[in-house]
Amino acid sequence: MKNIIFLFDLDGTLVLTDSIYVNVWNKLLKKFNIFVDLLFYKKNIQGKSDKYVLNHILLNQKINIQELSNLKDQYFIESIDKIEIIQSAVEFLNQLKKLNYQIGIVTNCNRKSAEAILKKIKIDLLIDYLVIGDECEKSKPYPDPYLNAIQYFNIQHNKVIIFEDSKSGILSANSVQPLLVIGLTTIFNKNELKNLNVEYSIDNYNNIDIDHIIHYNNRNSFENIKKYIQHYFNYTLKEIEINHKKLKGGYICDVLQIKLIKNNNEIINTILKLENKKENNLSIMANKLGLYEREYYFYESISHYVPIKIPQFIGLIKDEQLNTIGLLLENLNLPDFYLNLNLNDENIDISLKIINDMSKLHLKFWNKDLNHIFPFLKKNNDSLFQPTWFEFISKNWNLFIEKWSFLLNKKQIDIGNSIKNRFQDIQNDLSHDHLTLIHGDIKSPNLFYKKINTHQYEPYFIDWQYICIGKGVQDLVFFIIESFDVNKFIYLKDLFLNYYYAKIKEEIKDYDYLTFKKDIINSASYYPFFVAVWFGTTPEEDLIDKNFPFFFIQKVFTFLEIIYD
Repeated sequence: MKNIIFLFDLDGTLVLTDSIYVNVWNKLLKKFNIFVDLLFYKKNIQGKSDKYVLNHILLNQKINIQELSNLKDQYFIESIDKIEIIQSAVEFLNQLKKLNYQIGIVTNCNRKSAEAILKKIKIDLLIDYLVIGDECEKSKPYPDPYLNAIQYFNIQHNKVIIFEDSKSGILSANSVQPLLVIGLTTIFNKNELKNLNVEYSIDNYNNIDIDHIIHYNNRNSFENIKKYIQHYFNYTLKEIEINHKKLKGGYICDVLQIKLIKNNNEIINTILKLENKKENNLSIMANKLGLYEREYYFYESISHYVPIKIPQFIGLIKDEQLNTIGLLLENLNLPDFYLNLNLNDENIDISLKIINDMSKLHLKFWNKDLNHIFPFLKKNNDSLFQPTWFEFISKNWNLFIEKWSFLLNKKQIDIGNSIKNRFQDIQNDLSHDHLTLIHGDIKSPNLFYKKINTHQYEPYFIDWQYICIGKGVQDLVFFIIESFDVNKFIYLKDLFLNYYYAKIKEEIKDYDYLTFKKDIINSASYYPFFVAVWFGTTPEEDLIDKNFPFFFIQKVFTFLEIIYD
């Protein structure tokens, strides 16, 4: 067998089934008074698993997922004669097989439907392996389905070529760092595919030069990354080993594990936080918020002074034009380190330790002239945030309410309207008196935990892209909302808030409790509220965790309702 594997998505990549699935889903959802046309299908269903549809469209209905899937398969197979084959797809697969290449199908279709399609278009005997997304731990857009195929074929990631068409599929494919991802223009045009990080695209399978795509030089390849790292180390590295499985992959950045081997054989285990240069809703907002630049500034100029545990900063990696492309840091993915403990299930002392370290960070910089010391740092009412955030909320508020009103009660909606109207006043209030350096995004997913003993951990704070000058309690409020279930933080919040206040009062005697309570309200009304509206109006296909807005919005507005009493 050849040492290159070809993996294909199915629907939209080898065949077109939109017209069939519109009718199928129309039959399935008609009894729920949901009318499915092509527009509704493409927006809410296409490329998504049955589980996703059940959890989002039929949110409050008692439906058996297996019964729904079985009925969908039945309706689909009844209409399978209407299937369309993308031009020359079958001929291309036959050509690959004649040249002795192995072929895999990786799809979010159900197995019964997928097998019926393969048999119908007479390629079932050409396929060496079939991966069904819902049979993996996580379906697309997570990397699991493609990792499953790569593991089955027992081949290196950079020996795999993947054909995809949808956002979720492309994200899943890119996450495993294959040799090449080839986009089909069935949903997006070539420019849109480029913005989705697809460098090579085709309309159909006519006249594809197999040798050309195998040797296509992807300018974002690992070889280029190695070259840029060598530049930084002045070519003193003996070897650079990049782990092809991303620690994290998404629309804002990718995180790669990289082993640096020096000439004296010393090994440095690092991670490269690689900037996403492609435009999408999240990366556009990341640029507007200055997320990349702020984290670069933190590690270059501030990290040496923080009194808490953080990853060691190694350096900024730049391309040929000396544009920064990413951040090289110590790799904390070690046996005695854990990322994102579920604090709901852990000993409460761990949470108090995080809050204690948070207060240490804030006290170190409390009431210092940070604008002078670190000129790049911004306050909450800086032009980077004001009026940009207010304008974003005002523009998207009606859409947010239209989409999420089923989740919110009248009081919560009234509070939201009030916050929207006075948002710039909140920003101003958070920009004077008792200011400090804030992390901006403290939550358990942004913490590594080094295990000391059974119930004791040392937290390491990561992801510093939201740093600014603000009120310390902004970090605490966001930590509570993001890290705990609603039923937990309802009774834990008073303990956490009062513990933090007591730690601050040990050194800051003139920070009175009434001011602290006002800062709590403003803090909850600012960044958590903004994130709720931001992610709550971001298209589902641009989200890695499509369930995040559903749970986060509930927590933010529950917290707001409690503190506004």
